[in-house]
Amino acid sequence: PMEPPMRASLLPSLLFLALGCPDGSKDSLDTGPGGSGTDTADVDLGPAGCINLNGEEGDFDTITDALKYAVDGDTVNVCAGDYTEKVTLLHAVAVVGEGSLTNTIDAPVNEPAFDIASSGASVSGFTITSTRSGVVVSDASDVSLNDLAFDAPANYGVEAAEVENLTITGCTFTLPGYG
Repeated sequence: PMEPPMRASLLPSLLFLALGCPDGSKDSLDTGPGGSGTDTADVDLGPAGCINLNGEEGDFDTITDALKYAVDGDTVNVCAGDYTEKVTLLHAVAVVGEGSLTNTIDAPVNEPAFDIASSGASVSGFTITSTRSGVVVSDASDVSLNDLAFDAPANYGVEAAEVENLTITGCTFTLPGYG
């Protein structure tokens, strides 16, 4: 007997679901910058690389790429190097560079290097350059900034609004535009 056409047409769809994303990319679950809340236990992010999540998974190209998979309590580890990006923290995540003498983050024009809008977030171990403020913290509490070197930001080294318990330790400020 001949199979109904409907069963034959379901086979490719079921095969696609079973195989997942055809190119095998880890970005198939990406919901945008700032963290998707994806449970990384269900996603193979590959071996730890230069930028990784919790020292165990991922070989991400940018800090922002790693943050797409980060959830509250995670740490994004960043090896020594120079990075050009705006990093937005929307979860209670720690972004940890190897140190302000070995890690530099240069913000895009007219953007802060770090934009923090999450309670419990922290950043450490970077030299920051920016044509705006180096770090912007808003509507958050219990944010920690440590071992950061602000290299002549055009506005403020740290700009904060509606923030409680902002801790700044071991940071240096060189010639910020507004103090």
